[in-house]
Amino acid sequence: FFERCRTPSNMGRQVQQSQEDDEDDYLYKCRVPLRALLAVTKTRKGVVSLRVRNEITADHMYLSFEFRVENRAGNISHVQHKIGVVEADSVQAVTNQDCASDLLAIPRKLLQMIEPLKKTPEVALVVNYEAMIVTLSSFHHSSAEENNVVLQSQSASLLKTETSVGADEFEEFQYIDTRDTDRGDNIPSNVNSEVTMVFTLREPKAMLQFCQSADEDLRININFHWGGKPIVFKTDTPIFSGKLVMATLDFRLLRGTEVSESNK
Repeated sequence: FFERCRTPSNMGRQVQQSQEDDEDDYLYKCRVPLRALLAVTKTRKGVVSLRVRNEITADHMYLSFEFRVENRAGNISHVQHKIGVVEADSVQAVTNQDCASDLLAIPRKLLQMIEPLKKTPEVALVVNYEAMIVTLSSFHHSSAEENNVVLQSQSASLLKTETSVGADEFEEFQYIDTRDTDRGDNIPSNVNSEVTMVFTLREPKAMLQFCQSADEDLRININFHWGGKPIVFKTDTPIFSGKLVMATLDFRLLRGTEVSESNK
């Protein structure tokens, strides 16, 4: 994609070793806020070139994005953005996706479901296999703690919202309905007909917005099992790949289908 790609000079020895070892172990890696990256890489008109480089000072690390932009008169201007980053460690979230249910959709479809819930910190994703409906609703912990007087009093002033779409509106809808429910308390009794997963909305929304601005033909896979197991948002294109692993609230802390029914 870039005309030239050069690693920092102090990585020369490692780059030479990468011919024999795993190349991923010798790439320059850093952690960057996704929202800040989205603002910088938004669609721009007249971009002639883009230069990305790392800058290190005594106290901070930056990624510098330098755009050369040509206006209608043919004049070239330079636009530079710096984003603070930190070193990326080798720890990554790992989750088993064997026998996971799967949803495939374009980012725009998922963002349309999220839009009415944009001020909600946590949401409940309910996948009903019998009705073939996927519901995304605002979630408050009073929905699960019916005996907590404080939470119940707070919920009286909350506006709960939900959006629902049919399974046929997804490009792929694969639900695993053959799970063994005789495994005790480690699996919901109604897992073969419906699952409810509660997670924070901020990170998935940022990823969806980034993917929508990156490529209109991009697709998002959502892999899930049931509440208490991670939900995974991932995408893979010839240009880049992304994977977001989110923890979900344990199903034993929920009141089953009443989470969605309370929002109707």
